[in-house]
Parts: sequence; C-alpha cells; structure tokens
Amino acid sequence: MSCGEDKIIAPRGDVRVMKYRLEHIRLEVDSKTKGFLVLCDSFFPGWKVRVGGEEAEILRADFLFRAVSVPRGRSVVDFRYRPASYQVGKVVSLACLALILGVWIVSARFRPVSTSRMAIAAGLRDPVRRRKAAPASADEQAALRY
Repeated sequence: MSCGEDKIIAPRGDVRVMKYRLEHIRLEVDSKTKGFLVLCDSFFPGWKVRVGGEEAEILRADFLFRAVSVPRGRSVVDFRYRPASYQVGKVVSLACLALILGVWIVSARFRPVSTSRMAIAAGLRDPVRRRKAAPASADEQAALRY
C-alpha cells in the first residue's frame, strides 16, 4: 500500500482519493470501525479539515504526518489549506483598496473648479477656444506699438 494510489485498501476500511491539489485534498472513506485516517503529507499549520461536513481536529501522526479521526461507515474527509496569514493579508489588501478609492472619490469631489470650467457651466463661450481676431491694419499695429 502506498500513498500515491487512487484507492487504498486498509485493514479497517477503504479510502478513495477524489481530489488531490496543493491546497485542497478530498478523500472518501469507508471505515469498518471508528479509527484514524493518516495522510502521508507533512503536518503544517494552516490546514483545516472537515469530516462529513463537520469541522474536526488535525492530529500529528508520528510527529510528521497529518491524521484525523473518522467515524464508522462512509464519510468524506476534506482537507483545505487556509493559513491565518492569507486571511490577514486579504483583509489588509481590501482595506487599503477601499481607502485608496475613498481618497480618490473625495479628492475628485472637492477639487477646485477652474474659471474655464465655471464659464462652460454657466453657458458662456469657452475662453480657451476663442477665435483669433482678424489681423489689424498697418495703422492699428503702429498705434499698438507705441
């Protein structure tokens, strides 16, 4: 019996691997008696387990492996990796995003209005787009120079 097989036959029951990913392992257990399921993966903080839909405690087996108590009969054992650091990081990231969006909205709302925007809002011609005046005659140009 090895840990890499899809179906493991043990003296007290059968185990079928339904899903085996880095952060999620789902096993179907058919146990003839109440006992322990030992997973040949390293014990590491952050793993959570549910047996038959109810949260259970992960125990250390031989100081290295993960183990969980399973009831008699058929049940689904669901291991998920959810470290507290990930949850804290997610909350901090979302809070920073909300703060940045809030500052951006407030700054856009209270930005001073330029005089050209006020003129446009009042229905006046846009002072930036004024037409150039016709060139002045030579006499007018001479009078403007002095």
